[in-house]
Amino acid sequence: MTEPLLHSATPVLLAGGGAIAPAALATVRPFCDKVVAADGGADGLAGFGVTPDLILGDLDSLGDPASWSARGVAVHRIAEQDSTDFEKAVTRIDAPLVLGVGFTGKRLDHTLAVIASLAKFGPRGLIVAGEEDCAFALPLQCHLDLPAGAVVSLVPMAEIVGLSSTNLRWPIDGLNFAPMGQGGTSNEALGPVHMAFDRLGMVGLVALEHLPAVVAAIEA
Repeated sequence: MTEPLLHSATPVLLAGGGAIAPAALATVRPFCDKVVAADGGADGLAGFGVTPDLILGDLDSLGDPASWSARGVAVHRIAEQDSTDFEKAVTRIDAPLVLGVGFTGKRLDHTLAVIASLAKFGPRGLIVAGEEDCAFALPLQCHLDLPAGAVVSLVPMAEIVGLSSTNLRWPIDGLNFAPMGQGGTSNEALGPVHMAFDRLGMVGLVALEHLPAVVAAIEA
């Protein structure tokens, strides 16, 4: 079992080496007391004047590890290549919630890998924020306090049955979702939404402005 490198009783900000959207960082930062950088994410944070508490990863994209160590930042090299830097980080952070930035945009393969990891490690409480929206692993039952008209997209990463829903323009009740079958892109909230599924593995996406509702839903 992987031992955590950082323990926090409050949400943790995790920065990746992709493009960090200013709007995403500004929206996520107020929720987090601790900051972790996955590899080159530290250099991205530096551009915003943010110093991480911890840097970890294989360090292949970190500009100057020694300079970070000299500044008193803990730097941990994780040599194995069987997981992404995102997975290396989330499995070594002990916190109720991890909010990621810098994991969307730039390379599409990295973005897809992160979306898959959201489903894989969903029970840990993960949200990834981009320039315009945020993605998160839905729990078996999820209540989102959304306004009418908010877009709600559902991306199944496994075969999942939608058990019930309230206040979705297109109800999911009884639908059989699958990665190469039924999806749920661009559904619409009619008000606060409640959804229930028969198993984990569903990734949800809403506009970045609704991040507080997502945080509340996962913390609940």
